[in-house]
Amino acid sequence: MERETAKKEYGKAILEGDSAALFESHRPNVFQMSLGQIGAGEQVDIEIGYICEMKVSGGEMRLSTPMVVAPRYIPAGEKDLEKTGTGIVSPNDRVPDADKITPPVGPTSYKAEAEITFDIGCGAEAISSPSHSINAVEDDLGWIKVSFAGESVKMDRDFVLVAQFPKTRPERFLYGKAGTGEYFSYISVKPELPEAEDEAAREYIFLIDVSGSMSGVKLDEAKTALKICLRNLSERDFFNIIAFESSMHPFMKASVEYTQATLEAATRWVDALSSMGGTEILEPVKSALAEKCRGSEKIVILITDGEVGNESEIISLVKSRGGNSRFFTVGVDTAVNSYFINALAEVSGGASEFVHPGEPVDEKIMRHFSRIGCARVENISVSADGAGGMELAGDLPKSLFSGDDFSVLARIASKPSGAAAVKGTMNGAAWQYATRNAEEAEDGGMLARLWAMQRIKQLEEYEPDCNPDRRPSVTAGIIEISVKYGVLSKHTAFFARITRENKLSGMPETVVVPVEMPAKWEMDLAQAPSGGLIMNNIALHYMSPAPVSGITKAFSSNMKFNNMKDVDDDHDKFEFELNDSDADDEKICCEKSAPSSIRLNEICCSPLPTGKGIGRGAVDGSDELKRLLMIQNADGSFGRSAAKTSESLKETAETVIKFVDSGEDLNLYRKILNKSVKLLLAGAGTTAGDAADVRALIRFAVEKCMKLNILNQTNKEAAEKFLRSEVK
Repeated sequence: MERETAKKEYGKAILEGDSAALFESHRPNVFQMSLGQIGAGEQVDIEIGYICEMKVSGGEMRLSTPMVVAPRYIPAGEKDLEKTGTGIVSPNDRVPDADKITPPVGPTSYKAEAEITFDIGCGAEAISSPSHSINAVEDDLGWIKVSFAGESVKMDRDFVLVAQFPKTRPERFLYGKAGTGEYFSYISVKPELPEAEDEAAREYIFLIDVSGSMSGVKLDEAKTALKICLRNLSERDFFNIIAFESSMHPFMKASVEYTQATLEAATRWVDALSSMGGTEILEPVKSALAEKCRGSEKIVILITDGEVGNESEIISLVKSRGGNSRFFTVGVDTAVNSYFINALAEVSGGASEFVHPGEPVDEKIMRHFSRIGCARVENISVSADGAGGMELAGDLPKSLFSGDDFSVLARIASKPSGAAAVKGTMNGAAWQYATRNAEEAEDGGMLARLWAMQRIKQLEEYEPDCNPDRRPSVTAGIIEISVKYGVLSKHTAFFARITRENKLSGMPETVVVPVEMPAKWEMDLAQAPSGGLIMNNIALHYMSPAPVSGITKAFSSNMKFNNMKDVDDDHDKFEFELNDSDADDEKICCEKSAPSSIRLNEICCSPLPTGKGIGRGAVDGSDELKRLLMIQNADGSFGRSAAKTSESLKETAETVIKFVDSGEDLNLYRKILNKSVKLLLAGAGTTAGDAADVRALIRFAVEKCMKLNILNQTNKEAAEKFLRSEVK
């Protein structure tokens, strides 16, 4: 029902001595459960239906079930607002719901169990979890059952489940009839697109979060990711780096040309970064967008945990001023703000990736550069035979990338009679992908709820920026869809009341349940002299003692909370459904505006050590590919010298062979390998490449790359010419 009505009904039930429950959504990924008038020794079971669309990227399906609300940085506003929630931070005009999204942090007694059963259609090659130890069993019907390896786990991180798909996976065109009598459809395709042959220069702006919440292993992962990013650029490109916390710290005043000198300077600059302060993302995003683009397009790669309270402010800025800029985001955390990370990429035509601490960060970064380097489909439209009009759930993506799922939900006028088509333009030419004929889904109601979930998300994101005269009608539309399809929104709430024959007398005691500090967070937690909470230089004030009915807790799919007291009597049950809702003597001097704790001074270029990890983010020597990625030179060579010497050409050829023989998905490393092959082919015609052993290695490396079809068209033509000359 409508949220304010539900809150009034909740309060009324408590006053009248009945038990009641209220479930609200403050953000697409922050929920609050309030329970009132629970008698001593009583047990309450709460069932919540949690729905989300699971997309596939790079052959990987990732399900992230929220189990903790991480502390968020709340930027200061011009005006403070009245506190009405149970959170520890007071609201202001920039984050009016700050007191709703900042639950108290402290030790907890509750834990979680998981029992997840799913069928992913074409069979998974592997099931794993970077966040927890799990048991996964497949039954005779192909259903996979997953549970925690232990009986229960502390709720200090999201539960991340990863399923690896076969490289080829069939497209799907499903339709179903909901209980409302309406038809809904779901289209999912995964096209493979060619590598772009565009050699135009690009400008890259790297934004790296060095706030207090990124300390420890998260910052190490972020720094490793950034150094891998730098080695994916081409010498015609331009780049800059902005480290941010409460303030911004640019590597250079403006973007610089990508050379060996600037690469080495940037590497040392990144190594010197340390964590401090708050997560002020808005200003660095403004700075990245304000700078005039020095290439064919501007690519902004943001590496952060996304723990900010002013997401909508940042997303609106990118939506309105993004222009020719695309954001490719990388979320690094045990409890990442996935809504923000995804939304920022979506509105700009980019893509998002997530790294749980301990996962291979190089794969996620290489996926982004694979997207950037391949052709993409734009100006997308969808149609379906016999479906009549299609009311899409949300905006179609601005870009469709190779290897990524493209999916769309629609409310359709009638039952489809044939196939669906996804159309667009690629490199200025028409592009089309046709699906198989439509199949009827087992549960049309599920398609309806998924459609409603995405439609509500679209309207909620549009609502703050729409014409004020239209805002009431947009709000009414959100409420109507939410109530009709039983999917939660920020303007509605789930309410349940149990009428007691014997009323409970007196007013209940208010207990605000804390959440755990997320795992891998290394923020300092101390009592401030003023009565606030200090988290690595971020002051968070305790809530006022005003009585507020409610219990704040992050709930997740199919989770049983076992902190309740065991009782012998029968107990009542509340049921809900809920949506889920990136020259040798030259001296490079970096900006000196950074605080001393970041330790940035003049950085002089010198060769990087061969075969060693770099800085605190040093890689494990056993992770050979990551180690090699970290030592590639700007021109594509490997080794101490970036010059085309016999030693450098030999080491580069050997490294290319190591990549090719690794057994890894080489599509992720196409850009890296093409840079190296281009250098080898150019070096083969020099004196350095005349040595028989060097030339033989170059030929061997090039032949391997040709056989695996990983060279771009320019390199392929040059390689064919080189190999023909070797036969003579």
